[in-house]
Amino acid sequence: MIDKIKIEDDSLAYIEVIALGHCLDVEEDNDGNVCGVNPSDRSIYTFKSRYEDDKLKSKFTYSTYSKNTDIQATLLGLALDPVKFWFLLLYIYDYCNDIFVDSIKLKDSAKDQINNFLNAIEANAKAIENGSFVFEEPIKITLEIGKKKITIDNATAISHLAVLGAKDLDNMNTDSRLNSHTITKSDEQNHTKFCYFAEVLKSFLNLDFIPNKRSKDSTISYSKTLLISRLIYFTGLYTDDKLLNSDDTLKGYMNLYKDHKVKNIHNIYL
Repeated sequence: MIDKIKIEDDSLAYIEVIALGHCLDVEEDNDGNVCGVNPSDRSIYTFKSRYEDDKLKSKFTYSTYSKNTDIQATLLGLALDPVKFWFLLLYIYDYCNDIFVDSIKLKDSAKDQINNFLNAIEANAKAIENGSFVFEEPIKITLEIGKKKITIDNATAISHLAVLGAKDLDNMNTDSRLNSHTITKSDEQNHTKFCYFAEVLKSFLNLDFIPNKRSKDSTISYSKTLLISRLIYFTGLYTDDKLLNSDDTLKGYMNLYKDHKVKNIHNIYL
């Protein structure tokens, strides 16, 4: 439960710097046809409303935040306003919760799956002989129908399926059924969540008006990555105490998930 402080006129200044684009507004012409999608600052008002209506679910408080000497010393060293940063922290935490907690995700469309199938076959093909692919590795396709399985391991048959699929790709572009996505419950893991949180926070800390400084006093760290690492621990997103004294753990996870694409859909920050 948050021990609330009042939102003043400029309290959301840091949020405003990064929030544009977290929501999108669809533009329609006079006939109701979509003619454009533009970034919206709607997420700022969504956050403010949720804060004022006590709908944020963070377990950390302003009191513990303001008394955390490591976090406050770094903010002071980077010339960041602690109150504005508090609201930014709440915003990013709530934004990430919305996309990872009780959220939904899009599964690949029919066209996506066919493309993946064709790309896998093409990547394994090293030559063409007598109209069929010659494959680098043994290849087979297995179709499961209940407990029954049908296996295709003939290179000519697989080549023929690939050719037929490739010919139909152009038609798929105009078939909405093949481009539509099914929706499932999100199964994103906690590591993915705090890495996503770190990326959003990093996008703010890397802005030009925030200096890069070296620590002259060994008791104070100006490291932005270590600050993020400590904030992950503080917010409870990940509670490995190695995050408090080194940014190595965070760097390791961020490198591991650097190519991961989140397919979840927001429920609140639409």
